[in-house]
This record gives sequence, structure tokens and C-alpha cells, in this order.
Amino acid sequence: MTIRGAALTVEGLSLSGPRQPRLKALSVTLPRGQRLLLAGPNGAGKSSLLDVLSGDVAPSAGTLHWGPGAPAPWAERRAYLPQRNALAHPFSAAQVVALAGVGASDALDHLEELGIKDWAEQPYSTLSGGLRGLVHMARVVAQLDCLAPEVGWGFFDEPLANLDWRYAGRVLSALARRSAAGY
Repeated sequence: MTIRGAALTVEGLSLSGPRQPRLKALSVTLPRGQRLLLAGPNGAGKSSLLDVLSGDVAPSAGTLHWGPGAPAPWAERRAYLPQRNALAHPFSAAQVVALAGVGASDALDHLEELGIKDWAEQPYSTLSGGLRGLVHMARVVAQLDCLAPEVGWGFFDEPLANLDWRYAGRVLSALARRSAAGY
């Protein structure tokens, strides 16, 4: 079931950068319940836009209008996977997923959905770059699942980076299921 009508509208969004604007007077409406691909050359501002949409960076100008009924706190309306995820604590893969506010069983379910449940007890710091990315993807998908579909948004910056085709397919399937649910 796709929820229509509740969109995220960006009007006149700008973000200043050290040498030039990172974003300049961007206006766009993002529909709900669809997967959208943001493509462009390196340095074009794709990650900057996701940083603003996720609430991690405040825009220099412009406004964001969330769909009707959206709660005020950012944490109740978005889940975000940035390009870089630093984690220095000796958590297991399952414990990293549980940081999304889910129980141990749910954390394992999210790891299984992405095909990496066998790595659940492995220390995160010992995993390969691709597996670390999948652990964070499981964490963000778990966070997204904690949000109400009619107000929740997922933003994913290069979610397939460093993944082989098998895991990339699992990630795309997980995102398709959330999109179909209205996220």
C-alpha cells in the first residue's frame, strides 16, 4: 500500500560552502512511497542535500515542508544512512543494529533480511567495509521501521557502495519493501 499525497517539499533551499554554494535555490517535491535516485557528478551537492533533508545540517536559506501530520522532532520523521559511519566502540554487529532502539530479536531479523545474520556476534571493528555498511544499513532500516509509514522518510547516501551484487540485491529489496509500505 503506497501512501500518496504526503510529500516533502523543498523551497529555495541553499547551502553555503567554503568556495562556492553547495546547494543553490533548490526547489523540489519528493513524493511518498517511492524510491528516488539522486544522481550527479562528484561534488554536485547530492550528499549535502541529504544532510539537509536528514536534519544533520541546517540550510543557509529555504524551507522544508513535511507532509501533513508530520511530528516536529527530526528523529520521529527520518532515518538516515550517511556515506561515512564512524564507530569506535567494541559493539557486535547485532548491538550496532540495536542502537536503532530495537530489541535483540528485531536486530537479528534486520541482519537476516540483509543476509548477514551469521555475522551478528562478530565485533563490528573486525568486519570488512562492505559488511560494516550492511550493519549500518540494517540499523537505519530498523530505525525506519520504528517510524510511522505515513510520516517516516528514509534517506540513504550511496547505500550500495562496497557491496557485491548479492548484498546489493538484498538492500534494494529491503528498500522496495519500505517504499511499498509508504515510507
